[in-house]
Amino acid sequence: MTFGKILNCTQHIVTPEQRRAGIIDLGRKSKRKLSWLMTFKGEPNYKEVQKRADSIALLIHKEYGNFLDGVMIGGAHFLMSSLEQSLKKYGYEVCYPFGVKMRIEANEFSKTTRFKHQGLVWAKSLD
Repeated sequence: MTFGKILNCTQHIVTPEQRRAGIIDLGRKSKRKLSWLMTFKGEPNYKEVQKRADSIALLIHKEYGNFLDGVMIGGAHFLMSSLEQSLKKYGYEVCYPFGVKMRIEANEFSKTTRFKHQGLVWAKSLD
C-alpha cells in the first residue's frame, strides 16, 4: 500500500524519519487543540471518550477535508478504538506508528531514549 500525505494525530511532533515517509503535523493552533482533546485529567466515561474522538475527527476534517491519504494515531489506549471509528466515518484510512526506542548515551551520566520510526501499521476494518 503506497500513501502520500499522512497526518500525525498524536501529541508528539513528527520525527525526521516520519517526515521523510510523508507524515505531516497539524498546524500549531490545531496541535494545541488536539493535545487538549487527547489529555484526560481523570477517568473518563464512554460518552466523554466518544465526544473527544468525534471532536478530533471533526478538527482534522475541517483542516484537511479529503486531502489526506491517511491519519496516524496514537495516545491513550482507551481513546484509540473510538478515534479510529470516528476518523473512518470521514473516510480516512487509519494507521499506527511502528518503531523502536533507542537508548542514546552521551556519557555515563547522560542517557536519553529516542523513538526511531520504522513504518506504519494500517488498521483494517472488518466490514
